Amino acid sequence: YKNQKRNNSNLKDDDIIATGDILQLKNGVEYVIIVAGDINKDGKVTTYDLSAFRRYILGIRKFDDIESLAADINVDRQELGVKDYTRMRIEILGEY
Repeated sequence: YKNQKRNNSNLKDDDIIATGDILQLKNGVEYVIIVAGDINKDGKVTTYDLSAFRRYILGIRKFDDIESLAADINVDRQELGVKDYTRMRIEILGEY
């Protein structure tokens, strides 16, 4: 690869890779990175992401396309819902 970007700035070697970061190959092709579960784009899957997902399920919040891909934690490309939310909860809290 050539470099990785966030908000049009190059990432440093010790930066955490997060949902929405751009991977640019030497030939100029760019890919958007999706970290499963990282809805808030901070590179970690935490209770903040779980809270955002809960608000989404309750209809209080909408997701953009990148957030939707990150929320699909079981990567089944099905409608986001309780299965994804439960899987995320188990990943974060280790319990049902």
